[in-house]
Amino acid sequence: MQLALLLTRKNSSNSCFYFYKYILEFINNDIEVVLFCESENDFEYMYKKSDGKFTVLYIYSEISKFIKNKNNNFINNKNIFKIDSTLKVYEKKIDINKYLEFYFLTYCKKNKIKYASLNFADGVFFSYSAVYFNKFCKKYNIKFLFPFPTPANGRFIIYDSIFLNSNKFNERYNRYLINEKNNNNKKVILSYMNDYKLFEQNLISRKNRFKSNYKFLQFFKNYIKFFLSRNFRYFKKIIYKKDDKPYILYMLTKSNSHWFTNYANPELTNRIENIKYLHKSIPINYNLVLKFHPRISFDKEIELFAMKHNNIKVAYEINNINMSYELIKNADLIIGYGSTSLMHPLFQYKKVIDVGVNSTYFNFKNPPVKRINNFKNISREFIEECINDKIDKHKIHSYFNSLLKTSHLFTDDSSKISDYKPMDKKYIIADKLIKIIKYESNLV
Repeated sequence: MQLALLLTRKNSSNSCFYFYKYILEFINNDIEVVLFCESENDFEYMYKKSDGKFTVLYIYSEISKFIKNKNNNFINNKNIFKIDSTLKVYEKKIDINKYLEFYFLTYCKKNKIKYASLNFADGVFFSYSAVYFNKFCKKYNIKFLFPFPTPANGRFIIYDSIFLNSNKFNERYNRYLINEKNNNNKKVILSYMNDYKLFEQNLISRKNRFKSNYKFLQFFKNYIKFFLSRNFRYFKKIIYKKDDKPYILYMLTKSNSHWFTNYANPELTNRIENIKYLHKSIPINYNLVLKFHPRISFDKEIELFAMKHNNIKVAYEINNINMSYELIKNADLIIGYGSTSLMHPLFQYKKVIDVGVNSTYFNFKNPPVKRINNFKNISREFIEECINDKIDKHKIHSYFNSLLKTSHLFTDDSSKISDYKPMDKKYIIADKLIKIIKYESNLV
């Protein structure tokens, strides 16, 4: 049994140490490991630690050899550098797709790789080699196992690709959807939904999850900007107020450069363009409320755009950490993409539009949300239809049932919901991968 692991760049020595211990879980279960490192520093650390127990390779180590033997006339797709700006240094040197094909094919064939995985569910990545590796594995029939956090805090799923699709989830969801309602299952689901709502409304927990990583001086400068802007008349005009007319809520990503959107839905990476298309489709009697990511306290470009339109309002959490729950509760419709925030309205049985060719967390058939490929396709008629639709509670219950049944906890404690992803518990993830590999190897 041979497993290729890809470690995206760049990691702290602490992360590398725990990833090394993660690798040993596979070694101790008689699974041979080949580790591809994006970072030369990570490569050097892992090479020293490996002590011959597993193969360690630096992905960009053979560029000079590749240049000597390959035709240098090429044009790189600019989207490569949106996904991974660190590769700009190679733009004029190599065809990046051809190089990665050459590199992965060389070492996957040499080591007879049958299974592949990426990182260890430690969060988002901005890595083109990871995107290409996923594509490469599909092309050469290498089973891809991608452990990644679910939109529900404290849990992870072993997805089938970096597009966060899972055949296991899809099968479970549709099986539950067509079967008669199971009262015992429903009790568990309703209890979980209620617990999660309480978790989301826990102010201390939410503050800890979204506390700023800024140094004091940077935080102080941002706060001054925020304070000054909010004392001008224009901001008072666009700030969301509870007594405004009915609204549609748009949950914004943190920035244009959103990790999943960059490779899965690159046409959505311009937030202002998205807002312009959406604004044209808002029914006359509605406001459009732009809800910013909890860590964002100031966005001049979007605020200036909102100033030009009487029916656009903005909402930040800096002065009200519980604002997100209340905004969702009072909205007639929630719209967004690429965000765990799109799952939260389902706890309150709200209507949701998920935008994008590839959905981040509803990448399966017949989901409990409306799906549309891009903002250009959204019309006023479509929005009004979504507002007037009835909520299908059984779909929502099926979604949470499938999520609970096909996901796993990051910790050994199943008694509470938590955003905690302890580094010293990564053996839990390794154990799930090992079981899949051993089960499937026995079937061959």
